[in-house]
Amino acid sequence: MSTVQEALKRYVEIQEEVAKLETEKKQCREVLMAYMQETKQTLWSPSLDSKQLTVRYFQKTTIKYDEALLQQRLGDKYLHLLEPDMAKIKTHLQEVAPLLQPALQQIGSPSREKVKAAVEAGTIDRKAFEGAFTKVDASVFSVGRTTFQK
Repeated sequence: MSTVQEALKRYVEIQEEVAKLETEKKQCREVLMAYMQETKQTLWSPSLDSKQLTVRYFQKTTIKYDEALLQQRLGDKYLHLLEPDMAKIKTHLQEVAPLLQPALQQIGSPSREKVKAAVEAGTIDRKAFEGAFTKVDASVFSVGRTTFQK
């Protein structure tokens, strides 16, 4: 077996171990949360093996509105309840981008693709970018399971 095969085998074994540890961690978290609920604590500062720990527990409420129903019931008043939702903006970016044009000075960042296109087209001199950016290279790596259908 090659060194690469051994590394891949060990990598997958570690992935499986991490999955088991995550399951165990979730079980421990459930025990600790039950303790915090039982004792009505939101903050606990226990010592463990000469380490001082801080454990926090609180309930967080999230409300999901039936937006279509509210819009139907409230009509124009519905607009007074709205604020920008980044997830929706990303989903509808193609349609929203022209509307954001007047605010791009405050909310926009240079697009690598647009910079490259402008330099290649000659509409912006490449020298304008000298010393005006930092390039950071990062490696992306993943190992996943492929499911085969029979």
